[in-house]
Amino acid sequence: EATWIFITASIGMYALAGGMQGFFITDDKWYDRIILLGSAVALVKPGLYTDVFGLVGVALVFYLQKRRVKRSAI
Repeated sequence: EATWIFITASIGMYALAGGMQGFFITDDKWYDRIILLGSAVALVKPGLYTDVFGLVGVALVFYLQKRRVKRSAI
């Protein structure tokens, strides 16, 4: 259980840094920052539902930014 908490809290800190700096994979849009900051708070707080919410939020921003990078490369 401690390992899971460490992993999700580490992802939460990464999301917090991305939200605060405005850069995750590429430059963040305003809605990316809101999702990342909300996900970071959820991931740092231990609990199954908060972890799921946080991981889904980080995955959503990851997907959106990867798609944005792919479109700009074309």
